[in-house]
Amino acid sequence: MLNDLVIRTALDARLNRRFEHDADTIIRHELGVESGGSRVDVAVLNGHLTGWEIKSDVDTLVRLPNQATSFSRVMDYMTIVTTGKYLDRAAILLPAWWGLMEAVPSPHGVRLVSRRSPHINRSTDSFCLAQLLWREEAMEELRTRGNARGLSSSSRYFVWERLAQSIPKKQLRSVVLNRLKQRRQWSGGQLPAQSDDSSRK
Repeated sequence: MLNDLVIRTALDARLNRRFEHDADTIIRHELGVESGGSRVDVAVLNGHLTGWEIKSDVDTLVRLPNQATSFSRVMDYMTIVTTGKYLDRAAILLPAWWGLMEAVPSPHGVRLVSRRSPHINRSTDSFCLAQLLWREEAMEELRTRGNARGLSSSSRYFVWERLAQSIPKKQLRSVVLNRLKQRRQWSGGQLPAQSDDSSRK
């Protein structure tokens, strides 16, 4: 039986091998979207926002439809990484642009096999993209553009809304990615030492 940590460790190793010489790429675990309401298990940040959602043998698919909706508002590409137990069901539940990857037991732990490549998501939402920024990051972007007037004491939601309305979505994605990659004090985000409580899955 394959659990989250076994699959996650194999995925992390695969991604680190792929991007080890790419200074423009950052790999994050548990990337919060929509103010932390959902978390992408593993995210790669470079020219796009690319994510992987893990569903192991000990997880369920109960939350998957809602997760897919949340991730679709932010991520350019998504792939589910799951076992034979859930692969066919996940393919039915998920949008066609999601990729499918099967985690197959092997003598060395697990082998990850691509079953369907992901396609670009055309339905991202500017406000949800803006939510990936800390309030002060969003304010700095607005000040740079001379568009921060009246927001000094406003909540972060008004700041995100102004930013989302101020910049075309394609440009906003670049702004968000640059900010995320520039962060020097970003807690967490690394391969966990032990598997998370699967009840959230």
